Amino acid sequence: MADIALSKAVPDEVKTFIDLSKFEPPKENEKAVIRADELMKRGITEIPTLFGKVVPKSGLIAIAGSSDTGKSLLQRQLAVCVASGRDFLGWINKCVHRSVIVVSTEDDENAISFLLNKQNKSFCLSDDIYHNIRYIFETVNLDQILSQSLDEEPADLIIIDSFSDVFDGKDSKDAMHVRKFLNKYKAIALKYDCLISFLHHTGKRTEEYAPSKNSLIGSQSFEAVMRLVFELRTDKTNPDLRHLCIVKGNYLPSDFKHSSFVLELDDNLVFSNTNDRASFEDLATNPTNVPKKIEPNNFTDEEHLSFLDEIFKEKGKEYSSRQIWDLIAGKYGVGNSVARRFVPYYLTKQWIMDVSNNPNKNSFKRYENTFPF
Repeated sequence: MADIALSKAVPDEVKTFIDLSKFEPPKENEKAVIRADELMKRGITEIPTLFGKVVPKSGLIAIAGSSDTGKSLLQRQLAVCVASGRDFLGWINKCVHRSVIVVSTEDDENAISFLLNKQNKSFCLSDDIYHNIRYIFETVNLDQILSQSLDEEPADLIIIDSFSDVFDGKDSKDAMHVRKFLNKYKAIALKYDCLISFLHHTGKRTEEYAPSKNSLIGSQSFEAVMRLVFELRTDKTNPDLRHLCIVKGNYLPSDFKHSSFVLELDDNLVFSNTNDRASFEDLATNPTNVPKKIEPNNFTDEEHLSFLDEIFKEKGKEYSSRQIWDLIAGKYGVGNSVARRFVPYYLTKQWIMDVSNNPNKNSFKRYENTFPF
């Protein structure tokens, strides 16, 4: 009956694009429309994640970069952390199943065996842990293979290395083809409540510029569908260091997206977080392609005061250092290191004042003689 109803509702010229045999009405226990109050009653106060506040629990993400930066190594380390329950680069592990599926197109079985054994010299994990990681090397009808595998055993994470090798559309620069392909994997992530991470590549010479989501090759639709996009870069002077840059992060504070996380690669090809950060603007290799550094005096007093009036519109409002840096970074589109320079400027101008008695934990209020009320 559903086929007949849909057949009557769809014009003849459109039917050729729809396989009516695959059309299914919503099941009795599934709602096509959900009211907002029902969603509110779920009581979700923060976005569910796999690691820390950074890596989402479900949906699509990407790790991108130029060749030989270590993207596959980082993806493999992510898989091991999921399977073992270990934290990833210092971000707390919140995985449920401790199970991973890895689709490998760039490395064969022997190469994977070598790399797993080499990395495990640093991880020192038992075979039982590696039993939680499943590999797929055949990519024909991949979406069906993944669905079947997830029906047999749930997983927290699916890694696809790489997007360009599994993309079955006609043109990776065509938005419609890319979205159509990715929608299949969005549906899998939604149905099985898991995360799918694609390895992707950045364009030639993009490392001359500051890290950006616009550096990804192909259609902009790829980036648009992702909930999180990392760009991995090799340090300009130290080949053992990498910069992990969050160039897109839905729901993440702005300070996550303006400075890299500096990683160190050991002899066993395992990354560790040095806890250092580097401003995106300092990562470009060609200074002539980098905009001039933003300084507080690049803006007029009126612009600064308008911004301060907005964030301090509630009388008596206070902000910690971290909070006011985030607000400045979001307003002026700068990294954390630049945002820090605005605060002394505002203090000198007597537009804000430090009201904390603790020298290690500043707290700022609007200076009384400039308060708008």
